[in-house]
Amino acid sequence: MWKCKNCGGTEFIATIIAEQEGEFDKSGEFEAEFDTDISQVLEVKHFNCCKCGSEFDDIKEIADWEED
Repeated sequence: MWKCKNCGGTEFIATIIAEQEGEFDKSGEFEAEFDTDISQVLEVKHFNCCKCGSEFDDIKEIADWEED
């Protein structure tokens, strides 16, 4: 599993750019039923550790792989 170099956390958030069809409501808010279809992901922008908030462009910069 990946383990954060700063705090030892093992849960991360990936901020992604993806395409999703939807409509704008009257107030200008985008309304869409978001799904997790990985084929819609265009780019991973950065990663954050859920425990300490460390942020980098590549998971290898903030975490090391360790066997369970």
